[in-house]
Amino acid sequence: MRAASVRLWNLDVDKAICHICSTARGVLTPSKWHEYLPRLSYGPPCGTGGSNNPHM
Repeated sequence: MRAASVRLWNLDVDKAICHICSTARGVLTPSKWHEYLPRLSYGPPCGTGGSNNPHM
């Protein structure tokens, strides 16, 4: 018999965004952006980290 388990997921979108941005900062560089998204103008996905960015 298998033991029962429970998984809890945090569904707070703002916390998820903060976590993703804090762990993935700098991964999508301008050169990688243009390599994978050549038709879109570059825009840092998590902002620049300034005071106007609530996720950094």
